[in-house]
Amino acid sequence: MGKTTRAWGLTLLLALGMCVAGLRAAAPPAVYDKDAVRKVIVGYEALLNDDKQFALDSLGAAMRLDPSSAYLKVLYAEALFALGRHEEIFKTLKPLVDRGDSINVQALRMLAVSCQATGRNEEAVAWFRRLLERQPEEEWARRRLLDLLNGLGRYQEMIPVYRVLLDPESENYAFDCYQMGALYMRVGGREPARQYLEEALAADSSLADAHNLLARLDELELKYAQALDHYLKFLEQKPEAAESVMPQVVAVALRAAYPAYSGDSTAGNGAWPTLLERLDARQAEGDTLNPALKRVYAIALEATGKTDRAVENYSAILAEEPNDRFTRRSLLRVLFSQGKYAEMIPLYEPLLTADNSNLSRDLFQVGVLHLRTGDQAKARDYMARTVAEDSTFAEPYRVLGNLCETGGDWACAQKNYLRLLVLDPGATASVFDHLLTVSLRGQDLSAPTSLLESRVAAGDTSSAVREGLGRLYYHGEQLDKALGLLEPLAADSSLTDNGLYTLGFLYSRLERLPEAVQAFRTVKEHLPDFLPVYLTLSRAYYTLKDYPRALAELEAGLPRVREQDTESRREVLFSMANVYHEMADDSNTVKYLRLVLKDWPDYAPALNYLGYYYAEKGENLEEAGRLVDRALATEPENGHYIDSKGWVLFKQGRREEALKEIKSALAAMEHAEIYEHLGEIYLSLGQKAEAVAAWNRSLEMDATNNELKARLEKLKSTGN
Repeated sequence: MGKTTRAWGLTLLLALGMCVAGLRAAAPPAVYDKDAVRKVIVGYEALLNDDKQFALDSLGAAMRLDPSSAYLKVLYAEALFALGRHEEIFKTLKPLVDRGDSINVQALRMLAVSCQATGRNEEAVAWFRRLLERQPEEEWARRRLLDLLNGLGRYQEMIPVYRVLLDPESENYAFDCYQMGALYMRVGGREPARQYLEEALAADSSLADAHNLLARLDELELKYAQALDHYLKFLEQKPEAAESVMPQVVAVALRAAYPAYSGDSTAGNGAWPTLLERLDARQAEGDTLNPALKRVYAIALEATGKTDRAVENYSAILAEEPNDRFTRRSLLRVLFSQGKYAEMIPLYEPLLTADNSNLSRDLFQVGVLHLRTGDQAKARDYMARTVAEDSTFAEPYRVLGNLCETGGDWACAQKNYLRLLVLDPGATASVFDHLLTVSLRGQDLSAPTSLLESRVAAGDTSSAVREGLGRLYYHGEQLDKALGLLEPLAADSSLTDNGLYTLGFLYSRLERLPEAVQAFRTVKEHLPDFLPVYLTLSRAYYTLKDYPRALAELEAGLPRVREQDTESRREVLFSMANVYHEMADDSNTVKYLRLVLKDWPDYAPALNYLGYYYAEKGENLEEAGRLVDRALATEPENGHYIDSKGWVLFKQGRREEALKEIKSALAAMEHAEIYEHLGEIYLSLGQKAEAVAAWNRSLEMDATNNELKARLEKLKSTGN
């Protein structure tokens, strides 16, 4: 700045002299005019001789003699600038701008630098912009403006400012292209970023950092083989930087080596094998490789699938440098890929020290390893140690919740799942089904409901939270609240399949069966192998008395029953018998009930169903009695089964015994059909008043039984 300052000072001095001369011509002669000129000359000479304070005093005295001169104030500001008195510079020059005086670029330069020096960077940007409007070719001011914009994070604004500097003849051209590429990466312009970075390398192939940025750009675009190639070129030029980029190199190496992880069919075809060849050749020539390249060599072995040799090399490095945590973690990674979980556990132990900033994560990993090797007790112990080390680490609570759930400790599981959601609200979608399961089994919906209600009250509008709360409301019998949350989510297709399944049940409970059917059908479309939805759809159609469709759903579901899922197979077959019964298909009703009893001879519902079915038909009554007795042996207090026993006896003509059983059934449970049977038995015994009372009670419980209504009216009118 020294030469520039002095040059501008001389110009200002000449201008000031002209100003003073002009004043002398326009006004009567005055002594102070000569004194002002003399003090300006003395002050400027002192400034040239680096006598800063004397220069400031002289120029200040001159300015007091001629306080209206803008030129003199600029020169005075130069003296202030030489002394670093930036606040006073601003106070001196800013009024000139405010009153509209025309100031030169040196004044703009001093205003810009003074604002920057006093931390007023936004104002400094504005002054530098004004300076560049007047003098666009001034590189110094342009680069100072770039520094300011960079510090303010205004990267988009830097691009047009930087573009002016791009001169292929400049010695800075390659570096400036690199900087432009870096800027475009910051603002998301990947294509121009790539163009500028490639141009930078074309201008200077030794610009290693351009390879580094291109590697990161390729990585963002999932071009792992290309990224790996650039990283390796970067390491060739800057082997000392191996440690700093190793995490990125490892990530790209694994994806380039294993296309299944990346979806890049060209991955791993060139970069690592080429590097291995070069490093093998160097070792063959006697090069023992420096520590950083040894690590790269081991990674290359890993990346090309030579995992056993990678283990050997990592182990050798670790034997020489047992405190090399990077290599230790690399060895752990390879062993993990080989499924050697037990071998990993002792390797982790040296990492489990207080000085390890990653201690809680490492404790967690050891816990996971114990889980993989089947030692749930140790897994639980390490998870407990993890949360003791870092109670804000969310993921261990998920594992603890799973362990408690597996062990049937519902309260413990719920506690850990809730803690997970407090620490990581984003885990709601992934853990909610587990939380709901343990809450239902532990019969405590209040805690998760309160948590999600508080989240909604705090403004959480995420579909996962609203769906979860809606499902909790459904299971908590708050059906209106459940509908208010789940139905809008379904309308904008935000419900998961589980949420939609719950909404289907909710519609069923509200007797909105067509909507329930539609919800279940959508779930079936999404999850065609999910057997329960076939059963659920069948029940909905059954309730709608659409028996052919009810049967069709069961027939479609039967082939989807897994071989080991015997209970589901039994439920499908039993439901098919029930539908066939409603369709008056006697042979298939009996066929499917007998199929159930063939594989599950003690299944009480089928025993009772078939026994009662025979009684209704008035056939095979001896067998019917035996079937119902077997059902009662399993559930002697079941009112339905006792009723079936009474009905078989009635059909056998044993009316007094039948009456006794039916009364026992009513003592166990009151049901419309049992009262109907009671009335029938009373009528057969000639006790018409008692029959009327029993049938009246049946109709009170089920007013839809039109056939019974007709019989009752006939009995009242005719006595028969």
